[in-house]
Amino acid sequence: MNASRMVGLGRRVLTGGLVAFGVLALGLGLAQRAGVVGVLEVQGGSMQPAIANGSLLITVPRATAEVRPGDVVSIVGADHIRVTHRVVDVVDDQVTTRGDANSVADPAAYTGDRLDLVVWHAPLLGVALRYVSMAVREPVLVGGLVLAIGLTLPWERLRRPRGRHRADAIELLAVTR
Repeated sequence: MNASRMVGLGRRVLTGGLVAFGVLALGLGLAQRAGVVGVLEVQGGSMQPAIANGSLLITVPRATAEVRPGDVVSIVGADHIRVTHRVVDVVDDQVTTRGDANSVADPAAYTGDRLDLVVWHAPLLGVALRYVSMAVREPVLVGGLVLAIGLTLPWERLRRPRGRHRADAIELLAVTR
């Protein structure tokens, strides 16, 4: 495969990836606004190696009584800090959690009636989504994103087929003499 085709393939892959990420981000944003899912970014290493720092989390609201040991939940404790940890015990409406990388359970059990159950996660997508959301708030970044997409469009479709440009140039030269 020659360099021109490799560049064209690279542009198509990048464009497709940007479009897919945009559709994912839009869909998640709409679902989050509707209250169907929660979209979170992991900011810490307490769940490694299962869930890496910077991962994107998708959560769904659940009653505390519905979670079981082994589930990963995201809760806001009495200190108003959100923690995403694995459930180690459920007694009545009290949930005890612990980060996979931690050697001991969290000091206080969660006692709320609802929490967020983690149903999906993807490494690094949380960081990417954070930058996209920053771009939406910053016109300069939006312009840069639009420019990046524009530069990745498959411009080779607008070019003439290979080999014809030389013949056309020769014909043009002959006509102008």
